Amino acid sequence: MIIEKERKSVYYVTICDTCGKEIEVNKDSDTTTCYDCICKKAMVKAKISLSFLIGAKIINVEPCDNGCCTEAEELDKIEVETNIGNRITFTVGGWGEHYIEWDE
Repeated sequence: MIIEKERKSVYYVTICDTCGKEIEVNKDSDTTTCYDCICKKAMVKAKISLSFLIGAKIINVEPCDNGCCTEAEELDKIEVETNIGNRITFTVGGWGEHYIEWDE
């Protein structure tokens, strides 16, 4: 014997104060900005914070050491000097070498 049942769900929505899109929120949430707008705002802030790198001079480059298969396209480290005199080293980092780490 098969019984058919209907399940209803309730969800809450609000309007994004930036783009006006309707977003799903928790019942007691005070969120007023959608995820896309939060990401865009964070990206602008990060670009402003990193703007000191624009015009930096490369002072050293080290290729990745793969024995006899070392290629110029495979970099292990780049060292730059910014316009304000800071020296920053960019290296490969993270699992599977998918991230860039930097040290001042």
